[in-house]
Amino acid sequence: MTGQDIRQNIIELIEPIIKDNFMELVDIELLNPDYLRITIDKQGGVTLDDCSSINRTIGTLLKLSGYDFSLEVSSPGIDRPLKKISDFERFIGKKAKIVTRESISGINVFEGIIEKIINEIIIINTESKKVEIQFNNIKKANLIGELKI
Repeated sequence: MTGQDIRQNIIELIEPIIKDNFMELVDIELLNPDYLRITIDKQGGVTLDDCSSINRTIGTLLKLSGYDFSLEVSSPGIDRPLKKISDFERFIGKKAKIVTRESISGINVFEGIIEKIINEIIIINTESKKVEIQFNNIKKANLIGELKI
């Protein structure tokens, strides 16, 4: 079984549990053969109790399914990754950083406010102009956290 197959199998196992707890699976990372990091989120943010509860439940499920990982469950933090179109839709009006696979007008890194999404095109308002980025051209994207004091 390839790493991608294992990853997909784990997603299929754990995502229903996370959804049943009114949370969202943001990402999973197989950091090495023995270490799995799961990132979860929910409206209003994830608490330490949420992470502990999901860790216990998923840890038991994975062991029963034949996986033996050191498991970490965490919140996405203020620089939350944006992985799906629905992530961009949810965070319209927020500041993000997008790295593209192919450059747009010679540029691969864009920072600005997510303005809208039209037919899988992310429109981001940078300081100098509006940029249209095809979703499938996005290599990596995340929110840019704004600390309030």
